[in-house]
Amino acid sequence: MEQHLGEILSSSEMAGMMAVSYSSFGKQFREYIGMSFSAYLLWRRMERAKDFLANSHMKIKQVASKVGYHENPQHFSRDFTRQTGISPKEYRVQMFRGRQPDKGDGTEEHEMRR
Repeated sequence: MEQHLGEILSSSEMAGMMAVSYSSFGKQFREYIGMSFSAYLLWRRMERAKDFLANSHMKIKQVASKVGYHENPQHFSRDFTRQTGISPKEYRVQMFRGRQPDKGDGTEEHEMRR
């Protein structure tokens, strides 16, 4: 699955590749991984995107395409912001400044005030 994060993946396609029913795949995946296939796929794509944003000079649109958002990069920005609490652009800025992105829970700000 890791090699295919940039492709359009669905639970039904994965079930077909594994020769199990859609419902069986979903149930087994959740039991083994601890989250739904779609939640896991989104999480893995965002983790890969973080790596691209922090370690390359690719345009955000290119990063979006590399992690499976070929047709609508705006959806990538929306999903990234929902997952991380900051936009892809701000994530990159913070990473290039050499500090970890703020998770939006105030912990960094609190630690800085000490």
